[in-house]
Amino acid sequence: MIRENIANVLDFYGKFLIDIRNSLIVDLDRIQIYRSGKMRGLKVMDQVEKFVMMDEEVLSRASDCLKVLAHPVRLNIVQHLLNREYAVGELAAAVRIRQHVASEHLGLMKKCGFLSSRRDGQKVYYEVSEEHLLSLMECLKRKFS
Repeated sequence: MIRENIANVLDFYGKFLIDIRNSLIVDLDRIQIYRSGKMRGLKVMDQVEKFVMMDEEVLSRASDCLKVLAHPVRLNIVQHLLNREYAVGELAAAVRIRQHVASEHLGLMKKCGFLSSRRDGQKVYYEVSEEHLLSLMECLKRKFS
């Protein structure tokens, strides 16, 4: 009976120590990420100190372009275009909007440099031209999914 109790206690503490060890490994990984300078795992204040500030004009342009993206239909368009090139009509059907509405959304995003287009006969095809849109969409997916 005493041996069983001792075995149970040792088993419990063994699992407890393994949990502590795993937690320490995670913390050590975070410290290494911090030391390597990668953004993941950094505190907000550390990010601010290492970030090179932008001037007012750059912030204004960035704000205008982010406003363009800040629309559910446009985000849906972007996630479709991240997978492949679309003609306006087929993209409109994929996101369930009218073709002229799709054209307006696409034009705004093209004006900000997020998309590029090419004409093939009567069809206009769009694709993502801003390489960072994938990172942005992945960030939004992680944050809100």
